[in-house]
Amino acid sequence: MVPDLVSVNQLSTHRWSLFQDLVKISGAGFNSIGLCNNKLEEFGLVETADLLFEMQMNVTSLSWMTGFTGSTGVSHTDSIDEAIQAIRSASLLGAHTLAICVGGRNGHADGHLQRLVHQALDELVPLAEDLDVRLAVEPVCGPEFKRFNFAGEMASTLKLIRDYPLEHVGVVADLFFLGGDMAAARDISRYLDRIALVQLCDVSHGAHGKRLRCLPGAGQLPLAAWINMLSHYNYHGPVEMELHGPEFDFVSHEDMLVASREFVARHFSPVVFEEVKGSDPIQGSPKTGARKKTSL
Repeated sequence: MVPDLVSVNQLSTHRWSLFQDLVKISGAGFNSIGLCNNKLEEFGLVETADLLFEMQMNVTSLSWMTGFTGSTGVSHTDSIDEAIQAIRSASLLGAHTLAICVGGRNGHADGHLQRLVHQALDELVPLAEDLDVRLAVEPVCGPEFKRFNFAGEMASTLKLIRDYPLEHVGVVADLFFLGGDMAAARDISRYLDRIALVQLCDVSHGAHGKRLRCLPGAGQLPLAAWINMLSHYNYHGPVEMELHGPEFDFVSHEDMLVASREFVARHFSPVVFEEVKGSDPIQGSPKTGARKKTSL
């Protein structure tokens, strides 16, 4: 059985409707789903809540991608209004995490960018606290992703949100951006309390060395080491499969779900590596070579 906190994000099934997502992801053995705001708006909030209740499915997160800097063509005021509605939607759907992008640089100076984000968070955090929704900012790496988060990598994003209570404002640890950085894995205890959501994929390299998402286990990331590190430091939050991009153009959503379920069965269900005295969490096993297991 797939643990309830392990799900598939709707970005992985872009060719399906929200109704198809729920039916087929549930049919593949997952009890939870990560929702995206665009599909939610197409299907309807109340209709989605009713279907989730009928199918007894949980929501690990809701993703909202507009940002607060105007880089997506939405004004600062309107983006805050949208985010307020997204928080209310997440609460209604039982999603305790709202994954957000703060927006790209859009020609603004650093100080003004920070003010725009902080003005938005100052207004949103009290509502998120009242409705038991944690805001999760996603760090990104690479020039093609800067339109989503001008702050970029994990360290800069953590600095951006450091003045906000960690129980209400956290980060998304997307292994597409973070998974190849083993220094970040070794330092995870320093920011584990800020991690509200882990997004999981593997990484391969396409033409000209471009990094691409691929099926977990089919690429070059040390995913077992990351999973073991999260277990070692007692991460108990949601984990979502986020699998999309050119590597999936010729992979059916059904085959992606089967591969994801098999990966979860190997690494999450029912247990993963147990922390024992003298263990090396990066290697995923005790230094003596003995292998133990525990719940994530």
